[in-house]
Parts: sequence; structure tokens; C-alpha cells
Amino acid sequence: MQESSNTDVKKRILQKVPLAELIGETIPLQNRSGRKTGLCPFHEERSPSFTIYDDHYFCFGCRAHGDAIDFVRHQKGLGFRETLRYLAGKYQVDAPELAESERYTQQRQAMTNLYRAMNAAQEIFVSNLKADNNESVNRYLEQRGFPADCHKEYGFGIALDDGQQVLRQLRKQGFSLNDLEAVALISRSSERQDHYFDFFRDRLMIPIRDPQGRLIAFGGRTLGNHPAKYKNSRETPLFDKSSTLFGADRARQAIRNAHQAIIVEGYMDALQLWQNQLPNTVACLGTALTAPHLHYLAGVTKQVVLLFDGDSAGQNASLRSVEVALTQPEISVKVAVLPAKHDPDSFVRKEGTAALQELIRNAVDLVDFAVTSKVRGISGLAVPEMVSKEFVPWLCRIPDRLQRSYLVTRLAHLSGIAVQDIENEMRSLSGAERAGAKASPKEPIRPVQKQTVTPPPSAMFYELCGHLHWAQPGEIDLDHWTTFATNHMELAETWEAFALELIECLREGLPAHGRGSRSLPSAFDPAVAELLQKIEGAKAAFTCDNRAERLKKLEKSFQQNKLRASIATLKNQVSIAATDQQNPGAVTELLTAIRNINEKIERL
Repeated sequence: MQESSNTDVKKRILQKVPLAELIGETIPLQNRSGRKTGLCPFHEERSPSFTIYDDHYFCFGCRAHGDAIDFVRHQKGLGFRETLRYLAGKYQVDAPELAESERYTQQRQAMTNLYRAMNAAQEIFVSNLKADNNESVNRYLEQRGFPADCHKEYGFGIALDDGQQVLRQLRKQGFSLNDLEAVALISRSSERQDHYFDFFRDRLMIPIRDPQGRLIAFGGRTLGNHPAKYKNSRETPLFDKSSTLFGADRARQAIRNAHQAIIVEGYMDALQLWQNQLPNTVACLGTALTAPHLHYLAGVTKQVVLLFDGDSAGQNASLRSVEVALTQPEISVKVAVLPAKHDPDSFVRKEGTAALQELIRNAVDLVDFAVTSKVRGISGLAVPEMVSKEFVPWLCRIPDRLQRSYLVTRLAHLSGIAVQDIENEMRSLSGAERAGAKASPKEPIRPVQKQTVTPPPSAMFYELCGHLHWAQPGEIDLDHWTTFATNHMELAETWEAFALELIECLREGLPAHGRGSRSLPSAFDPAVAELLQKIEGAKAAFTCDNRAERLKKLEKSFQQNKLRASIATLKNQVSIAATDQQNPGAVTELLTAIRNINEKIERL
């Protein structure tokens, strides 16, 4: 069975991997009382508490623990089977169980070719910058605070105003036109279909990498007078801007150490903050904050600060951003605003790091900022109409009752309109309007071939899919679980598609395990394939006399977890409310809500 196979290869790999040597490649180690110790890579500390034993590690500070596989997964952001393959290759472990299917191997090779093309283009751009005739660019970078000794560190390069340099050189290296166009290194002429030209021309080039450090796109700043000052790669099978944070690979450990991530609006801002002792900075790439951005950061930190330019802060801290923040209630999202006509780059160069750090320390809650930025600047008489037209439909889209109640309370406090009046306005929406308001705009459906980072499934989702996979038609209420998966679990697109495909199999009368679930469209995603292997190897765990009852218990556990998440949200607000002298009853109100939720959890 697959699970037994994974267990066997895991044992062979762990027996072969020298754990201290592996970890020693990442952190300096020293001998203490017969054990290797070092500064923990998972949290900031001054004296070593990270201890390595024969077969596992343990941190006496943050309680992090695990084996060689756990360590590599945390450090490199790899999936389970990817980690097994990495370690098997690194330490020459014979592991035929990890051999991939021919189709998957072909897909993997195709993706490898795309990564190779990106790296080859980067070599061209870097070589261009080193050329003697580009002293003007070096001077420009020096003036911006980037001396020559940091060019290699940040991967700076130049795209010449040649038009076909990248095309010519990469074609000579054997890359196909299809691959070069697929990763946005070249474009096809709209007038002549057989004519191609370089996508980037006359620009300072900045590499954009995924959380694993793989080069997936480029950002280019014009070196001339082009009206488009900044230009990013278009979306490709490697690059999805809505789920990519510039610098995520480089800043990950710094974010963990600082217990905070700073998000800025552009990569030049991020680079400048790295230069000024703020390495825990990442940047969005032409989008506002998205759920994938926060999902990634949730695995690293519990606090995010959005650092906005003074001129665009109100637009960027939109109500949609608050909705996104509510999808990760365990993260506190705050906003720091720069003075007018300043961006992070100009501010830190003029005022210094200490001034920027002070600004970040005084960041305010995202909800409060989003509300006040809309209320500010309009007359008092216009506030009720604005609340009715903009806030009430938005509030009706918030699915969690407690989150909605909290937002109503904050809106009332910040706008001066009574809670009861806002709630009455919400109730006054007709049934059709409420139904429309609750249908939050979904993220655009992405092409199947796009290689976005699929977040790991939760244990609860694994159990649900296990039962859907091994169920027989008629065992469970398909309509109920369709609604549950789509409206309540807040799944990433890939996982929602997988769950619905399993349900559709049961609707058609042939369960997934009977028709071969590896033929499902979503199974071509490596993360889904890995989950399927786990489910298929655990049939006994999903064998039961009353599957509907088992799933009912699962739903109850899910409800408890949602309530606990609501408690986490409310607890984050208690400290904020404690400093709010204009609303002295807020803390009592929040604590009462927390107590009521705990009672509901106990009843469940």
C-alpha cells in the first residue's frame, strides 16, 4: 500500500541522513554536554536552546521539534514527497517508491525548462550590467543607495534597448520560442505572427522569486523616458502576481525573527528597506493584499503591517482588504501611513531607519483605518448615506456572525451612528439584496496549468476528503456537504475543486475510489496527488458502519474550531480596546462575547 511504501522510504532516508550535518548547513553549531546546539532558526534568541539529538531536534525556547524531513520542509517550503526526493538525492538513498509517473515526469520536465530559461535570461541581464558601458546605471544605483557590492546580492541586471538580445542568445542555447513566450521573456508581434521581440527593453532588471527561491518573473524599471516606469512579467505558468510576494524567500527568516512582516507596494521599496536594516519586508506586485498573501505569511508570523504611501493609503486599505484579513483571524493586520508625497524608499533615505521604525510601531488596526479613511473628508450629514450604501452591503457579506458583530460595533464607534441603526439597515435589505450581498466576488478562475503555490490541506479537510473518496453512493447527504465545502470551509481554489470532484463522482453513482480518482482534473496538482496517496493508503481509517454520523462529528469539530478562531480575533481587539478612552465599555463587551463563545463551544 502507498502509506506503507512512504513509511518504508522515510525510514531508509532518516537512517541515512546525518541530522547534525544537515542542520549545520543552515546554522552554526557547537558542542555542549555531548550534544550539538545552536541558535534556533525558528525564533529569535541570544543564547543557544536548539538541541540536536541522534534522530530529532528540539528547541527549549519555542518548543519546535521534528526530524530531518520536518526540518527541510520548514526551511525550504517543500511538500512531503518533494522533501523525500530532495533528501534521497542528496544522500544517495535508493528510493524507487518515489519514481514519478511518465505523465508527471513530462510535466515536471516542461516546468524545469521554463525555470532554466528564466535563469539563462538572468545571466544575460547580469552580464549586461557588468559591461563597461553601463557606468551610468551603476551611478544611478549608487545614488539610490545600492552600491556595487550589493548588486550581486539583489540580482540586479539590465535589459538592453536592443529588442532581440534575449531572443537571439536563448535561441542559440536551444530554448524554444514557445517556452520563451510562455515565461514572458519574448512577445509575438501583433502585425507579424512570425516576428518576436524581447519583452523587456532598456530597463533595470530585478529578479522575482517564489518562496522556494526559484526565479519566476522579473520586474523592470525604465532607464529612459518610457511612460510605464515599472513593468513586471505578465502572468505565466510560473508567476501568479496575486499569490506572489516579492522577497518572500529572502525575508522569511527575518519575519520569523521579528515576529512581524512589513508589506510595501513595490519591490524598489522592499529593496531599500532591506538596505536599511528592515529585512522583514516583502512587497505586493501590482495587486492589493490577497488571501494567498496572508495564507503564506500565517505560517511565519502573527502580525502584518501594511506600509502605505500617504497619497494612496485610503484607496489601498479598502473594505475588500478587511475581508481578506478576516480570512486569517489569527493574524493581526495593521496600517502605517507615510507623510504625503513620500514612499518607503524616499522616507527611509531622508528620515532614516529609526523614524520609519517609530512609524511602524504606531501602526493602527486595519479595520479602524479602513473605516476612518472612508468617513474622513465627508460632511457629517453625508455619513449615514455612505454607511447605508457602502458599509451595510459589505457587512452582509461577512459570513461569520461574531466577526460581523464586531465590525458593526467598530463602525458605530468610528462613524457616530448607533449600532441599532446599522443593524436595522442591514435587516431592511430585501431577501434578494441580501443574497446578492452575501455572494462575495470570487477570485478569477486561474488556468489549470498555472503553477501557483497550493497551501497545505488541514487535518479536517483530509478527513472530509477521505470519507468522500471511500464513500458509496447514498451514504451521505451530497447537497449538504457541497454547501459545507463551498460556503463554510473557506478552501483554496485547488482544494475546493478537488472536494467537489469527489462529490460529483458520488452523484454519478460511481465513487472516486471505484473510477480512479487520479484521473480527476485536480489530481494533476502535485499537492492534490500527494493528498490522494495518503488517502488511498489509509482505507482502514475511513472504514466505518455509519459514515454520516462520523461526518456529523467532523462538522461539529469544524464549528468549534471556527468559534475558537473568532475568539482569537476578539482577543486581538481587547488590547486595542483597552487603550480606547472614548469607548470604556468596549473591553467588557469583548470579554462578554468571548465568554459566550466559550459556552457555545462547551455545548457543542
